[in-house]
Amino acid sequence: MTDSSSPSSLPQGLRKHINTSTGYKLLERWTYFHERPETDVYNLLIDTYRHRTWKHSITLTSGAVDGRPGFSTFLDKAEKAKSVSGGVPLLPKWWNEEKRKECEALGATDAKEWSSLAWKVSKDDIQRHYGDISLTMQLRCVGEK
Repeated sequence: MTDSSSPSSLPQGLRKHINTSTGYKLLERWTYFHERPETDVYNLLIDTYRHRTWKHSITLTSGAVDGRPGFSTFLDKAEKAKSVSGGVPLLPKWWNEEKRKECEALGATDAKEWSSLAWKVSKDDIQRHYGDISLTMQLRCVGEK
C-alpha cells in the first residue's frame, strides 16, 4: 500500500513513501508506523514530538532546553496508545526497548543534525525537509493519538 516511487521521488529523510490518501487511511486504522522501515519510524516519531513542542509552545528552544526528557514521556505514551475500536497499538510489532533506545539515540544527535531533539521544527520546516506538504498534518494526527 505504498507508492512505488523511485528513490529519487521519495521525501528526503524517508526510505519508504506513503502517499497522502494511503497515509490517512493508515492513520485511521492505527497502522501508520506498521509498514515503515525502522529509521522512518524513528524520524517520524521525533518529528511528531518536535512539531508538537513548536505548535504548543512548550519550552523547548534551540540550545536552551534538552528535549530528551519530554521525548521519553512522549514515547511512553506512544507505547501505550491503542485504538479504541480494536486495540491496535500505534507502534509496530517490532518496537521494543532496544528500538526505543535507538530512536532516542537518533534524537540525541548533534544539534546540527535534522533529527536532533535540541531544536523544535515548524510546519514549514517539516514541509521543506520532506518536500511533502501533507506530512505535517499526518504527524499532527499521530501526535493527537
